[in-house]
Amino acid sequence: MQNIAPDHLRPYGVATLAGMPVATSPEALSAAIDRARQKLVTARTKPPLPAGADLKRTVLAAVLALFAALVPGLFLVGFISMGSSAWSGILITGMLVAAVLLSPVLAYLGSVPRKPRTTFEQYFRCLSRGAYDRARALLLNADCDSFPRFQPVVSGLGRPSGRPLSFDGPIYFRAYWSDLLRWRTPCYCHISFKGLKVTQISPDLATVEGELKFTMNTSLWALLVLVICMLAWIVDLATRTTVVVPVRKLLVRVGNEWHIFNGELMGADEHDLSWISVPPAPE
Repeated sequence: MQNIAPDHLRPYGVATLAGMPVATSPEALSAAIDRARQKLVTARTKPPLPAGADLKRTVLAAVLALFAALVPGLFLVGFISMGSSAWSGILITGMLVAAVLLSPVLAYLGSVPRKPRTTFEQYFRCLSRGAYDRARALLLNADCDSFPRFQPVVSGLGRPSGRPLSFDGPIYFRAYWSDLLRWRTPCYCHISFKGLKVTQISPDLATVEGELKFTMNTSLWALLVLVICMLAWIVDLATRTTVVVPVRKLLVRVGNEWHIFNGELMGADEHDLSWISVPPAPE
C-alpha cells in the first residue's frame, strides 16, 4: 500500500516523507482557509464557555503565600502582644503579611484572559510547563476538532513525529506540544517573549506577534546541585537547547475573554490574514 504524504500547513518548516519535503498544495491551503472562516462564524454565533481563572496556579500561589506569611505573621502576633509600644512593628509586619496574602488574589485576577497579550503569554507559558488542560481551555471550542495538524520542523525544536494530530482529544493536543517542547524525560522548558506587538483588527479580533524563545534541557542536571551549584549551572548552560521562533497568533474575543484561534505553533490561517472579513462584532 502506498503512503500518501499529508500536506503541511505551516508558513515555516516542512513535513517529510522518506526524507523528502512535502509542499503545501493549493487544495490543502484552501481547506485550511475555508475552515478558518467557519471557525470564526462559529465563534461569533456559538460562543464557547469562558476559560475563567487558572485555579491550579491560584491554589499554588495561595499555599506559597501562606508559607511566606508564616514568619512575618509570628512577628506580627508578637508585636500585637506588646501593645501600643510596638505600633511601628505592627504596621510594618501587618503591611507585609497583607501584601503576601494578597498575591493569590492578584494571581487569580491576572490569570483571567481578558486581554489578547494575557491570553497569548498564558497559553505558551502553560505549554512550556506542561499544563496542557489549561492551555487547551484557552482555545476556541471550534479549534478542538478532527482537522489534521502537522508539527513544524524547526531546527532544535523537539522531535516532530511527522504524523497528523488532531485537537479533538486532550491526548492528541498533548502529543502535538510535548513532542516539540517536552520531549526529554525529565525536562524543563522555559519560555520568554521579545518584541510582542498587539494589533486590533476589529472589536473581537486581534493579533499578537513577536518572538518566542524556548530554552529546553533535561532537568537531571539539577541533581548536580547536591554536589556543586556552579558545576550544575555550567553543565546545564553547555547542553541546553535554545530556539527562537517568530510567530503571529490570531485571537478572538468571546464575551469578556480572548481565546486563541489556532492552537498550533502557527498555522496557515495566521500567516496570511487576507481571508478575514470584519463585520461588526456582536454585542
